[in-house]
Amino acid sequence: RDENEFRRLIEKVRGNLYEMEQREWTLDHTVQTVVREIRPKGKEGPAEKTIERVTYRGGKKYRQTIDWIDLAIGESKKRIDKSVRLDDKRIEETFPFRTDSASEGYRYSFAGVEQIGAVWCIKINFEPANSPVRRFRGEAWIDPTSALPVRVFCLLAEKKPFLDQLSMLLDYGRVETGDWQLVHSVIDGSGGFAMLQKHYRTEVELSAYAPSRASEDSSASPPTNDP
Repeated sequence: RDENEFRRLIEKVRGNLYEMEQREWTLDHTVQTVVREIRPKGKEGPAEKTIERVTYRGGKKYRQTIDWIDLAIGESKKRIDKSVRLDDKRIEETFPFRTDSASEGYRYSFAGVEQIGAVWCIKINFEPANSPVRRFRGEAWIDPTSALPVRVFCLLAEKKPFLDQLSMLLDYGRVETGDWQLVHSVIDGSGGFAMLQKHYRTEVELSAYAPSRASEDSSASPPTNDP
């Protein structure tokens, strides 16, 4: 591929991801999360599923648990805190394709063409340009027509105490509002100390996207605990 054309594609991907991140703050959605312990030899251990509604009000993110299910018995837990709570967690790591290309600290390379679902994608490898601190290495599959991400796989490049590996698989698609947003992710992490080793896999499905009241009124009050 032409080097200038490749650079233009990277810039378009950056712009699209920025728009998606900004739009997220105007779209309420439902999150279904399954957390499962992975035991030796890949055997699956106990698993739990939570269903939450994520809402945005006044520039803040809120979560409310709708259900919490023990998948071993297929029953909801008896005591579930369904109160609305502020979600102020922030990710410290810098992901690839940030709009501030000067400080994002990544190097990109063309890695061929692959089909993801029905879409033939440009595959792009990325890795830290210098320091691996708070950076990832991995691959991204981009629709060459729209420059929208179809899939991204990230592996934490930085070595951290008690963490052997942390990876993320992110899938994007068309949601209920007609927008292109994150629809599925798998986070896989393992680590520990000496004989105390743990391996967990978290699978997340995002759905039921709908315009939030925050997109209509930036001064909207936080959601209530009313059913």
